[in-house]
Amino acid sequence: MARKVFISFLGTNNYLETHYELGGRQSSLVRFIQEALLELAFNDWTSDDHIYIFGTDGDEGSYKKNWLDNGQSDKNGPIIQPGLKTQLTNMGLKTPFDFEFIPEGFSSDDVWKMMEIITGKLEQGDEIHLDVTHAFRSIPMLATTLFNYTQFMLGTTLASVHYGAFEKLGPRYKVEKIPEEDRIAPIIDMTDIVRLQDFTDAASSLTEFGRIKKIGEHLSNQSSFGKKIQGWLKEIKIQISRLDDYITTCRLADIRKGIYMSEITRYSEMVRCHANTPGMVVMMLDKLLQELEQFKPCECDANIEAAIGWTRKYDMLPQSYTLAREYVLYCIANQFAEHKPAGYDEKDFREYISGILSISDQDIEADNIKGNLSTHIELTRQLLNNSTIRRLRKPYWDLGDARNTINHAKGNVKADKLRKRLVSYDQCIEIIKEESNHGSEED
Repeated sequence: MARKVFISFLGTNNYLETHYELGGRQSSLVRFIQEALLELAFNDWTSDDHIYIFGTDGDEGSYKKNWLDNGQSDKNGPIIQPGLKTQLTNMGLKTPFDFEFIPEGFSSDDVWKMMEIITGKLEQGDEIHLDVTHAFRSIPMLATTLFNYTQFMLGTTLASVHYGAFEKLGPRYKVEKIPEEDRIAPIIDMTDIVRLQDFTDAASSLTEFGRIKKIGEHLSNQSSFGKKIQGWLKEIKIQISRLDDYITTCRLADIRKGIYMSEITRYSEMVRCHANTPGMVVMMLDKLLQELEQFKPCECDANIEAAIGWTRKYDMLPQSYTLAREYVLYCIANQFAEHKPAGYDEKDFREYISGILSISDQDIEADNIKGNLSTHIELTRQLLNNSTIRRLRKPYWDLGDARNTINHAKGNVKADKLRKRLVSYDQCIEIIKEESNHGSEED
């Protein structure tokens, strides 16, 4: 089970006692936000988890000011009050805690050192809970960037980010006049806001590589949207994952059905029209639907063509060639379906048509017709004389040869040449449409 890790930064101010509120629950009267969070959000942690409080050294640092007792002073001398170390000890926590020194962060070297110290406390797979209430200067931004990095390097998860909004009560001199029982400051759950970086990564994965699965994962991993919106986002995630899988595994029949697009469109509209949906989610869904606009929410060949266009746009060459060749074969088999021999299913007939399209000129001239082509020799000769078949044989062979070059690691063909050879697919489709239109005119 993943270790839970609480990471918080301790400031130097003389904090005033207040109650904090999170999720409808109110903390005890505390000076430090860390006490409130550990009471309200992380009170079920065990000895296998860990609490790290980061702060600065020196006479004016947070270690002396607020970690140790009696670190604050006024014109009358030291203020007698417990520091955070004493307060955490008095809470009787099962979870061990440590104070760790970090630089003040006034230089790039300090920042790198700070990040190194924090990273050094993490273990593989840690579940991180971050408090940025008293993080000074640019630490919140740096910390969230850092934990995106550790997610990649150590498999950590940034599970929550909180901020204690004491300032909502007003300046200190005013808060001092508020009765203690009425001092209630909110703790803001910033987790979903911080995860905007995840949305950025997902959008990058979409716009650069054509992979949409990440968008579904991040959309459905938002905890503050309410159960109804979360449910809809989960359905979108399921359908996005299916489409992504269909494309990467070349599932021609499933791509054609378009059920995924019908569901993505339906649930996206529900989410977009809900009053509580954050603007960034609406924008992400708009971008997703814009990218998928060539796919139709119904069963049609346009979905296969859209998938082939998608793989070409995002340089997914193995999928491009496999889908393109299978689609051309599918179109021709449908066009000549009336010639399907008795006892042949659709797969058998496509293989038969593929054999006709792939036979060499030399074998035709030598009447060297073998296999299932010879079993139906009259039909084979008839189709070999068909104008559509005659025009298709060359570009179809080019398409299949390039696909085999990629899928079977043949030869030493450069990627740029393989990209250009996809023109054979365009030639095949053009011929099929021309012959189809010509046939319709004759009818």
